[in-house]
Amino acid sequence: MMYFGLILILFLILSVSALSSRKQKGKDFSGKKSASSALVLGGIVGTIVGGSSTVGTTQAAFSYGFSALWYTLGCSIGILVFALVFSKPIYDSDKNTLLEIVSSRFGEKSGVTMSLLSAFGTTLSIVSQILSGTALLSSILPISPTFSLLVFILLVIVYVFFGGGISLGYMGILKTVLMALGFGFCGIVAYFSIAPSLSSFPSYYFNLFYGGVWKNLSQVISLALGIITGQNYSSALITGKTYKESRRAVILSAFIGPLIGLFCVMVGLYMKLNHPDTLSSSALPAFILLKMPPFLAGSLEGMLLLTLVGTTSGALYATSTIIYRGLLKNRFKNETALTRFLIIMILAAVSLVVMANKGDMILTWTFMGAGLRGAVSFFPLILALFYNKPMKKSCVLGSMIAAPVFTVLGTLLFPSLDILPVFWGVLGSLIFTVLGMAFVGKETIEPR
Repeated sequence: MMYFGLILILFLILSVSALSSRKQKGKDFSGKKSASSALVLGGIVGTIVGGSSTVGTTQAAFSYGFSALWYTLGCSIGILVFALVFSKPIYDSDKNTLLEIVSSRFGEKSGVTMSLLSAFGTTLSIVSQILSGTALLSSILPISPTFSLLVFILLVIVYVFFGGGISLGYMGILKTVLMALGFGFCGIVAYFSIAPSLSSFPSYYFNLFYGGVWKNLSQVISLALGIITGQNYSSALITGKTYKESRRAVILSAFIGPLIGLFCVMVGLYMKLNHPDTLSSSALPAFILLKMPPFLAGSLEGMLLLTLVGTTSGALYATSTIIYRGLLKNRFKNETALTRFLIIMILAAVSLVVMANKGDMILTWTFMGAGLRGAVSFFPLILALFYNKPMKKSCVLGSMIAAPVFTVLGTLLFPSLDILPVFWGVLGSLIFTVLGMAFVGKETIEPR
């Protein structure tokens, strides 16, 4: 019965992909300005609620307690800032990507640099999704971790190839409904199971700032910057038929993540209390198998797999779009074919990283990827959207390059400070941004 439920949900993946493929016919692969607010909401939820907010949050709660909530809280803060401050100029720009917005203001060289460094940051985040998918398949199927990795990658390829960009919205709608029901039920069951025994947990499990206040705050900043500068969120935004519909969908999506995160924290605490020897990355799928009836367990595991496939597809689509439109657009005209080829190449590279880091904490890769992407792109994006004064062109380029350089230097020079390394990247980018605003002259970009 468990496998029947699993197969039933996986069938929904193929059905949604086939439906999306028909909807896509005759449209741009991005589905620009053709989607309802429900599809915009689905596209964003399909990206946010993935391996990090489910498997990763449960893993962190299993190990550290309530401080695991920082991922979903940080995402919500980033989404609200994106909706309230950045969504209007991005939607009105009539550009397909953020790098096109930056390139139109600061030149092709800045756009190429931003595309490469941002794509690298997003690729790091994809590692966390594939780690989650591999852990899930290893838990529910009698196959090795290596074979689980291959199966998961195959599912991602099938989904994203047949659905394109607009399919992520349909996938997200399905995920929103199923996860609200499925993980809500899991969270309630877990809470009532552990409620009488909460006092048996160490006190640090209830400390939201366990691990250090500055470290937690830097995690939130990293996530917020990563979301604001994330192409997948902008791609979902610009698919909306009107700005009002898109903005409403973005704001609504900010309240879904923390709820899912809280449910998963309850599951992590239950597994720590009752099954402390469980592999932390497998805590969520193991809970489902232990506590749910067979058919429901299979359906929930399939839903979780569906979630991971959709989120990984969204990140891959965003990364390949950035690379194509930043580096290859003028050389190759077939965007769909090139985008799909890039997806294969990115998956191959990420798979090698996953095989070498199977035991890592999933959220570590998420924070790292979001922070690096945000450090590279945040200040150039602000300048391109809001700053209408002379600006030294070379400093804009310098602010992008400074982000990874300062990240490495900060890590080497100040290893004991209780903040994420990407904080130094943000600082380096800010320094060059201020210099570019203060010292105009040669290579100055004039106001629009």
